[in-house]
Amino acid sequence: MYLTLDEFEARGGKTFDFLSEFDAFCRKAQSYIDFYTQGRIKAEDDVCEGVKQAMFEICELILTGNSDVKSYSSDGVSVTMQDSTGFDEKIFEIVKRNIPTKLLFLGVDKNDR
Repeated sequence: MYLTLDEFEARGGKTFDFLSEFDAFCRKAQSYIDFYTQGRIKAEDDVCEGVKQAMFEICELILTGNSDVKSYSSDGVSVTMQDSTGFDEKIFEIVKRNIPTKLLFLGVDKNDR
């Protein structure tokens, strides 16, 4: 994992009763990061602070913002759903903001031989 439970809680994240609960959220967040970085982080010996921050923010988004409900009215029971692309866009923004560009690069590096 790119972020431990202790690191997550030190950043102000939710306290989990069971490590397995945290691991489930962490695995999902890591899968998003691995997708956008083409798995490059696994090859790194030391996970950089930007990756850890992205993990924290994605875990928080999964915990708090993974809802398809855009708005909700109680009396008339009117629920408006948001499109599913909103969540993925938020994750990509977190990844772009925190993870170094060299890990996100999708082209061919002629110097990397």
